[in-house]
Amino acid sequence: MNKSLQPWQLDQLSNLARWSPERVEHALNNLWEQDASLYEELVLNAVMQDQISVAEGAAELHLSPEHMENRIRELRNSDSYLERIIDLDSNFGNVARLSKSRVAIWEILREYRRTESIDELAKAFPLIKRGELLAALQYASQNEGEVERQIENFESLQDRIRSQYPSLK
Repeated sequence: MNKSLQPWQLDQLSNLARWSPERVEHALNNLWEQDASLYEELVLNAVMQDQISVAEGAAELHLSPEHMENRIRELRNSDSYLERIIDLDSNFGNVARLSKSRVAIWEILREYRRTESIDELAKAFPLIKRGELLAALQYASQNEGEVERQIENFESLQDRIRSQYPSLK
């Protein structure tokens, strides 16, 4: 039986995992047997999204922590990783945004330049995972001209508004 993936299916699997974890575990083990690379991909993504630690991920995949770090580095440097995390929002002039939070990459870069610290950046965007912030900075470095133009457009608009409405300063 082939069924297309629907959002409700994932929600119901999550619910079923609470009610009957052994059934979901059995189904997932069958899935991992069919496609072992999928499990590895999920573990790597879980580490990069701070859902599990590098040590936990390494243990799941039977790797050394050093080898796990190398695999994460390889994945972070791949184009497919950025494509999964970052969307181009065509409704707003093809502005690159983080897929989950919808925060524009230029906003993250602008804040990073102001704070000059990943820790401070994480405080400024507390709902965004550290791995996503790093991916945003990676995207910005690979698409410097595009992101820089978006920052300049924002700051230009901000200057025009301030000049028209001096009380907003």
